[in-house]
Amino acid sequence: MMQHIGEGEPGCGHQKIYTWEEIKEHTSLTDRWVVINGVVYNVTQWQKKHPGGARMLSHFAGKDASEPFAALHKDKALAAKHMRSFAIGTVCSVSDKKHNTKKDLIKDFHALRQHLEDIGLFKPSICYYSLYFIHVILLEVLAILILRIFGVSWPIYLLSGFLLAAAQVQAGWLQHDMGHISVFSTTRINRWGQFLMLDCFKGATSLWWNFRHNQHHARTNVVHRDPDVTIQDFFLLGSKQPVFWGQRKRKGYLPYNWQQIYFWLFGPPFALAVFFVYENVYFLIKRKAFVRLIFALILSFRACFLCGDILGICGAFRYIFYMRIVESIWFIICSQINHITMEVDDFDDVDWITANAMATCNVEKSFFNDWLTGHLNFQIEHHLFPQMPRHNYYKAQPYVKALFKKHGLVYVEKSLLTGTLDIYRCLKMSGQLWYDSYNRAARK
Repeated sequence: MMQHIGEGEPGCGHQKIYTWEEIKEHTSLTDRWVVINGVVYNVTQWQKKHPGGARMLSHFAGKDASEPFAALHKDKALAAKHMRSFAIGTVCSVSDKKHNTKKDLIKDFHALRQHLEDIGLFKPSICYYSLYFIHVILLEVLAILILRIFGVSWPIYLLSGFLLAAAQVQAGWLQHDMGHISVFSTTRINRWGQFLMLDCFKGATSLWWNFRHNQHHARTNVVHRDPDVTIQDFFLLGSKQPVFWGQRKRKGYLPYNWQQIYFWLFGPPFALAVFFVYENVYFLIKRKAFVRLIFALILSFRACFLCGDILGICGAFRYIFYMRIVESIWFIICSQINHITMEVDDFDDVDWITANAMATCNVEKSFFNDWLTGHLNFQIEHHLFPQMPRHNYYKAQPYVKALFKKHGLVYVEKSLLTGTLDIYRCLKMSGQLWYDSYNRAARK
């Protein structure tokens, strides 16, 4: 008999019993099992209908998906209803010592999540998000007004573009919250809000963002699972991937031993301005979502309408491109401080909580840091509780620190400057590891 999602791990006296060795054999596209809270599900026939996509389920084929399931699903009762027909048995809780080593940590984490829910930290503040939305709109209005009132001298042009970039970045943080279903009480309203902020206001697509970002949260810093670190043609990250590539004498497209230099020349300036634009368009065309492509052009139409008479049509597009470069630098630095400076691995030998502790770090709290990063300076709390409204992360932080201390996990927190410099240091270290391994392999 299937338990309700979240009620705990079934014992060995339920239905058909499977060992972890048996479950790990079912990982292919045509034979795929996952485990959630001790219940084994055969998702082979259903995986293409999964709202998160078949690729998301592939990341947990033959694995325990209990924690990411709880973190990424708002309405767990509804999910349990859909999943009931896929349940085929339970896991024998004594079948694999490795899956029992962190039982105390997982039990304490579940208790912590319940406590944070009980004290209201998963309830959003409509006042906070309303004021936040108003501030985003005011930034864009100010950017356009400055340009129209004071003309197009270079200082005014640069200032206006920077303010517009600030509006776009802050809108990005807001749509991010809606993508995690943490602004409104229902999934439907959050999805519509995200569509308005990302597709209409920012000129990207929420279909692409949700597909990409949910994988990032499911398997953070896992190459070929997390798209944010699956960039080995251009950058090698962590301490293991560079050695692996070096030993196999793989060169990629660029000299990795200089990646700490060319990252700053091409990564932050052009990730959003060029690469993400290409990814968005490719994603929509591949899925034949042509109507979404029209919405993605709204930002450009808006710029032409508001500034075309003083900048010209081509000038309006140059203005948008300059804004995108500023936005890209801002976004990439804020997002990569928390991840590429940490370990990049498969994390198969550790539980999901420990994996997130190893793959994420925080930037110190301050009013400026909170605003600059959209409260994603609390990256550890965000990855453990992605559906928690961002304005409550600092309240959850002491509880998370206590949990980490109790179970011997390292809670990494840096200053904004240290985190930024660590990007350079970590890229240099990884590049040197590749260079040394490559040359040793070449001499053999």
